[in-house]
Amino acid sequence: MTLTISPAQVADADDLLTMIAGLAAFHDDISLADRRVLDRDVFCDPPWLHVLIARLDRQAAGYVALTPVAQLQFGLRGMEIHHLFTTDTARGTGVGSALMDAALSHARGLGAAYLSVGTHVGNAAAQTFYARRGFEPRPAPGPRFRKRLS
Repeated sequence: MTLTISPAQVADADDLLTMIAGLAAFHDDISLADRRVLDRDVFCDPPWLHVLIARLDRQAAGYVALTPVAQLQFGLRGMEIHHLFTTDTARGTGVGSALMDAALSHARGLGAAYLSVGTHVGNAAAQTFYARRGFEPRPAPGPRFRKRLS
């Protein structure tokens, strides 16, 4: 099998939307993402989200979406893994690890000093996956708040 990972292109939109819907379904959510959202957030310059697509023998196998973050008080730029997803058929083939390596490389290339990720408290498999790749657990942040702007 041939594995390739590359930045998402407009031609990847349908595959990416299918995988986004797959991740949403995994979390018992319904994806509202559509082509307009991808054009606005991924296929723009500069991108709001940096998305890398994995393909096994040219078939969509997963993706990782990164968003910029910062610790301004320390003068540090970072990237947050917003999504990391592999298709059912790609699980256990190394696609997730390859996407993680690609995410680390991409973040370094953008000048990031760190890469962070969050996962559901009950997702032991994801926690083990990240720990095996050298991610250090961080204490949960304090209460967070959100206000809709529209």
